[in-house]
Amino acid sequence: MKFFKFLIFGMALVIAILIAVLGVDTENSNIIETPPSSTESATTDNQPQESGKDSAQEGGVNVEVPVLSEKERAALPPFIQAMPLKPTVDDHNGNWFRDDLELYIAYKFPYSPKSRAAFIQVAKIMERMGTDAGQTGTSRQITLWRDEQLALKCFYDSGFNDDDLAELKNLVFNSEHMRDGYHTVVEKRADIPQRLADSIVIPEDGCDPIIWENEVALQEWSPAR
Repeated sequence: MKFFKFLIFGMALVIAILIAVLGVDTENSNIIETPPSSTESATTDNQPQESGKDSAQEGGVNVEVPVLSEKERAALPPFIQAMPLKPTVDDHNGNWFRDDLELYIAYKFPYSPKSRAAFIQVAKIMERMGTDAGQTGTSRQITLWRDEQLALKCFYDSGFNDDDLAELKNLVFNSEHMRDGYHTVVEKRADIPQRLADSIVIPEDGCDPIIWENEVALQEWSPAR
């Protein structure tokens, strides 16, 4: 008699365990097979848009390199012939300057180191300001302000005008993120104490001698044979 009681109890226990296991499996299968809700679909559909936004912030290439024949390209200075044909926003030669801007300036002024130096000086400070976006302290903001004034003085003293500057800015600020960062730096200058702003002294010659000397050296460069 006791044997049958234990047998019935054991069977009931096994049935209870099976029901519990099957119940969990059933729930799990429902979770897997349930179609995504409209909210989940919207989130998935929006993923490419988010990626596009990130790409826009990083910026693209606005520079177009002229298509030249082999004969036309061979007539250019050697330093231009050694440059890549396809412009990118990278810095492959490690000179802290975007390749696309370097190509644009080189093709624009293939025989004028002075003009290239003036454009490079402005482009570099504009890029620094766009990247800074007003995130650094007062001393850094004063340095950016001074360097911008120096670059603009050199630019205008070299014979360039506002249209030339607008064209260059359009290439440097290749994303809204960069453009907004530049304007934020300019707006932050209102918070700099006047006594510190007055301490900025601009010399008669605003051109960076190191950039100019480098462009002269490039003009005279020829590949080793």
